[in-house]
Amino acid sequence: MSTIIIYHTRAAIAAGDSVSGVYTITHVKSGKVYLGSSKNIRGRWRDHQSSLEKGSHRNRYLQRAWNKYGATAFAFAVKEECPAEQLQAIEQRYLDEAIALLGRVFVYNIALDTVAPRRGVKLTTMARARLCGRKPSAETRAKISAAGRGRVYSAETRAKMRERVCSAETRAKLSIANRGKKLSVETRARISLVQIGKKLSAEHRAKLSAVRRGKKKSDEHRAKLSLARKRWWANHPERARVKPLPRPRPVKLPPPPKPAPRWSYARAAAARAKMSLTAKCWHAAKRREVSGTVED
Repeated sequence: MSTIIIYHTRAAIAAGDSVSGVYTITHVKSGKVYLGSSKNIRGRWRDHQSSLEKGSHRNRYLQRAWNKYGATAFAFAVKEECPAEQLQAIEQRYLDEAIALLGRVFVYNIALDTVAPRRGVKLTTMARARLCGRKPSAETRAKISAAGRGRVYSAETRAKMRERVCSAETRAKLSIANRGKKLSVETRARISLVQIGKKLSAEHRAKLSAVRRGKKKSDEHRAKLSLARKRWWANHPERARVKPLPRPRPVKLPPPPKPAPRWSYARAAAARAKMSLTAKCWHAAKRREVSGTVED
């Protein structure tokens, strides 16, 4: 591997051939370094110089140092030439070594992960506010959609996505952000079209069943589901073909049986008195009958 050091001049990099590898931009006096990699180091150095001179470089720390000390205070060097498929791994190795030897303060790089540059990067409050109010154009959304269409994730990536669990704080933030958010008719139609004919695996259905088992819906949730179902059926094209069911005739139920009289001392005394009176009447009738027979 060869090392090419180029100081301060565009002519030096313009004279060399474009190479693939890892490069550094170093502040000579302090030793602070910016590491990068490119398939075309010659073109990348031109881009760095152009954006730094215009004051629009994406690395704010390097831009501030460039503005303060000037172009002559920096040195550009090709750290190592390597094939394009090894760029990220070799750049990550040099980046880790620079942080270990010099310290994080002496490294201009904002991103410390060459595979996922935004990992671990914290935005300022102003930057987050700008991003929240920014909406991508239709052309940008179309490009993002075309880039992601047909993408197939590896088994390892899918496993990592399944294992990733959001914290309770993150779920609460997502819930607040999406609360009251209504999808357009076009978006709902797309979601419906994607879900038509989609069959879930037995494992997926078992997981959904386990999550929903024992989960009780609130009265408000049930009322919303009922109202949504009624609206859906009111606009359903099959509703006109379905005949309404006849109303069932009211069934006359027999009157309930009278409850058995409850026993009481007064009721028992009245029953005994009635039986005594009946017995007396019977004996009197028998006596009259006997006396009439004797007289004859």
